[in-house]
Amino acid sequence: PYTFPLDLATPLWPPAVDCWFGFNALCCWRGLLARRLRRAREVVYWCVDFVPERFGRGSPLTAAYERLDGRCCRGADLRIELSQEMLEARNRRHSGRRLAPAKVVPIGVWLERLPTTPPDGHRRRRVVYAGHLVPDKGGRMLIEAFGVLRSRGVRFAADVIGRGPDGADMERRAHALD
Repeated sequence: PYTFPLDLATPLWPPAVDCWFGFNALCCWRGLLARRLRRAREVVYWCVDFVPERFGRGSPLTAAYERLDGRCCRGADLRIELSQEMLEARNRRHSGRRLAPAKVVPIGVWLERLPTTPPDGHRRRRVVYAGHLVPDKGGRMLIEAFGVLRSRGVRFAADVIGRGPDGADMERRAHALD
């Protein structure tokens, strides 16, 4: 979030492109501006996340971001959402307005191949984690939590799916729990 304001000013003059992909509302807004300046023919709002009340309930920053998000949802030529749930939540947020067509395109996984657990899966003691294995995604903390469960005698199954620089370390730590 600290770098979001840079999306408003970088680059100062947008290059001419056939299609502008905005991965957040500020970047997409730049694409809409580029289209208005005839620097982009089409704009795609690639919605990489959906966070209700992003900056806190009642926050003026949340209200501003959600207005900008709505502007992008209406002004883009296409929206790409990462899941059906995100698509439906964004549609509810901006209901009552004509929104750009949307497609669900998950990043990096075939959802039908992904192990799942039902909402009451905690009763089965199965954990499924799918994500990029990098320090800021909490994978190491997850392995530590597995260690806490194991030390308490809790039996569970775990599927960790992903790649990244922390992968080998996480695997080594997980095997050390056995």
